[in-house]
Amino acid sequence: MNNFKTSVIFILLAFFSLSMANGQQPVAKDKAKNVLLKTNRLIGHAHMSVKRGKVYTGNLGKAVRHERYAKSLYEKGNYLRSIQHSRRARLLALEAIKANKVKPTSDANFTPEETELIGSAPTDKELEDELTTEKVAEVKDEDLINSNNLNINVQ
Repeated sequence: MNNFKTSVIFILLAFFSLSMANGQQPVAKDKAKNVLLKTNRLIGHAHMSVKRGKVYTGNLGKAVRHERYAKSLYEKGNYLRSIQHSRRARLLALEAIKANKVKPTSDANFTPEETELIGSAPTDKELEDELTTEKVAEVKDEDLINSNNLNINVQ
């Protein structure tokens, strides 16, 4: 019985150590969902900004592409990586809003908690390369203008 307890403790410690790799704690599902929802709202604002302003920089399409991938990662339980792609999507959406001379909403801002959740995020290039490796379809701003469903909503 004593060996059993020792084995269980060892397994739990090993699991905990693996989950703490890179000094980051596992991200809770509800926290990841909140990050994605906030980014979705900002992308919606960017979508309307580009529709009205008609300045096509490509950033709206890139934002949607990252957020669609973030949604897919979220659905697979990879919450940290989904947050990292959602962060990239939010930054791109903000650029699309600014290019169309529209004031961004407060959803463009990262809270201290979000910043902590993101952790030491990969570079923009690494995130872009991941989209290419995973064969995530490219999206053009112009293709999104007549669409009412950007396919980024999380459940």
